[in-house]
Amino acid sequence: MFFRAVRTHDQHPVGKFFAQMAMTVAIAACLTSPVLPNFLKTVLHSDSNVSFFFSFLAIITLIGGLSSGFIFRKIERTTVMKASLAILSFATLALILVTSFFSIAILMATKIFLELLLQIVLALFIRDFATANNLGKEESQRFRFQNIGALIGLLAGGFLASQLNYETVFAGESLIAIFALVYFHKKHIIDKHPAIINSKKVEKTDLFKNVKDFFVNPERRKIYIISVIYMLWISFKYLYIPLYVANSGYLPSMTGLILALAMLPAIVFEVRTGDFGKVYTPRKVIVFGFCVIGILLSIVFLSPWPLLNFGLLAITGAGAGLIEPLKEQYFLENTSVNEEEKFYGVYCTYDPISNFMTPLIGVVTFIFLPFKFVFIIFGVLMFTAAYYSWTSLKR
Repeated sequence: MFFRAVRTHDQHPVGKFFAQMAMTVAIAACLTSPVLPNFLKTVLHSDSNVSFFFSFLAIITLIGGLSSGFIFRKIERTTVMKASLAILSFATLALILVTSFFSIAILMATKIFLELLLQIVLALFIRDFATANNLGKEESQRFRFQNIGALIGLLAGGFLASQLNYETVFAGESLIAIFALVYFHKKHIIDKHPAIINSKKVEKTDLFKNVKDFFVNPERRKIYIISVIYMLWISFKYLYIPLYVANSGYLPSMTGLILALAMLPAIVFEVRTGDFGKVYTPRKVIVFGFCVIGILLSIVFLSPWPLLNFGLLAITGAGAGLIEPLKEQYFLENTSVNEEEKFYGVYCTYDPISNFMTPLIGVVTFIFLPFKFVFIIFGVLMFTAAYYSWTSLKR
């Protein structure tokens, strides 16, 4: 069996189970990443229109992220997990059958919202098993296996799109989501674990109060801003690298290869990032990670050689691997266990906000400047995040 070939980080059966789930969900979500921008371009006809469309999707996801607190207070996490996987499978498969812009918009909004919801619920599951002493390690390992899944999905998605067609890629994500649902449902290992199964919650919640209470804490404010800027890079990577590859005359398989290779240094670094954070402090490690990405994007802007640039874009994963688990750890260390369901959805709105801002930055860039200027603009943003992290996070 495939999972037995991959050594999970925890010999505890529940820890192994959630490592496997994180990897499987990442394979499904990332399978379509190499093809989505170009698939949408066949419908929308221009890079600017694709950018606007991703901004629309980000607004929908923002609403979903804010509403997740209500969802988790009303519905058990296991139910959320199962329903999200089932609907995700249907929505992705339906993309093969529809042709109208309105139908594609509805299905894409559903797909992206459910992928965010799955990310949140898996993070909450992991937090339930983590202790104060091993939270950094658990977060690092979660992102490690998530990135292994992403690497597999990106390589497979790019290959299938090049050798077959977009429809095969969408069908693949649908089937993997069904597999994850069946695997999750049949694993009764969590059924009686008190850390996982919540009683159904019906207490009244106030969205605006949740948001206000979240930002009252200065450390949560800081890591939220840092997370927004970090996700600008992630959104950039999945939106503009496929377009850059296509504009350079290469096939979708090259996009999948670049995005997959970017996962390799992230996987290597994330194994030890939790330990790095203890030795050098999260502040120093996060700053270094942003500087790595900023320097590489600046070189890509200056370089006229696409193949060299593809390699440099792959190396940016090293910087991302230093930032990703530590930002999550920093948030959780400044949020009590009793507040996690209330605030985690608010925190995760950094994702849709970044997804909204990234294409807007791209649109403005394309109006006044050539395509390649997006690299230096986002490079400057990474240096800005490094400066902000250095001056604001705890020393």
